[in-house]
Amino acid sequence: MDVEQGIAHLEHLEAESNLVVPPVGACDLAMCYTGRAMGNIVPPGTVVLLKAVDRDAIIPGGEYVIVCRKIVTLRIVRAADEEGKVRLVAGDRENYDDIVLNVNDIVSVYKVKGKLIINS
Repeated sequence: MDVEQGIAHLEHLEAESNLVVPPVGACDLAMCYTGRAMGNIVPPGTVVLLKAVDRDAIIPGGEYVIVCRKIVTLRIVRAADEEGKVRLVAGDRENYDDIVLNVNDIVSVYKVKGKLIINS
């Protein structure tokens, strides 16, 4: 299931399989990313390895799946100019605009701990 479609509904999902991968640190789950906004940084079809973190643990410059009331998206998180906000930056900045969110609107956060890019 696509990470942007399924992660907000984790309580209703069951694991389809297990992955054995080289050590990447503690991960909670792996999901496929089929979006295009991250460009070559996270190409469509990449399996992202995710760890649930507190929204206060976001480190600017890192890649995160952000779950809000209105959107679910995988982006690079940057500090915003306004206090209490974050800026979500796409890897493909030519075709995708930044998203500015109130930190209080974030429901959950998953840090991208690793990426499995499968070349065909």
